[in-house]
Amino acid sequence: MRRLAILLGVALVAGCGGSKSTSASSTPTAPLSTPLSSPPLTTPTQTSATETSVTLTQTAPEKTPTGAINVRVPARFTIAADGSVTPPTITIPAHLPVELIVVSKLQAHRVRLRTTTLTVPANRQAEALIDHLPVGSYPLFVDREPRALLVIGGAPGP
Repeated sequence: MRRLAILLGVALVAGCGGSKSTSASSTPTAPLSTPLSSPPLTTPTQTSATETSVTLTQTAPEKTPTGAINVRVPARFTIAADGSVTPPTITIPAHLPVELIVVSKLQAHRVRLRTTTLTVPANRQAEALIDHLPVGSYPLFVDREPRALLVIGGAPGP
């Protein structure tokens, strides 16, 4: 019994502040200097044929000289050989610049969206960045015929 009491006493003394060992916390804490508004980015790296590791990094968003964040939403239309356009409708959230991308199969076309006009070479693509499109629906004209629709102000997607 006395031996048990001594072991308990030694265990209590060893567990009280006199130790220089460190303990690991099961819940990580973020440093106070980390901004709360930007989420961490994940960068997967291949370490072997069957194992992938993920590195978390915090980077500042790229800014233009005016201080605005460089964000744009692509709207990619493809003109088929028969002149049809896919997808027939693309919807983009409001207040974001649109990167209009038009791909032509087989022949060249002249494309217009609102006041932006593109000449798309055969089997190539043409692009334009369009800023400040108000909420609404805009027809995509291919060789003066409305063939598709760009909708600003809805949930994104084709």
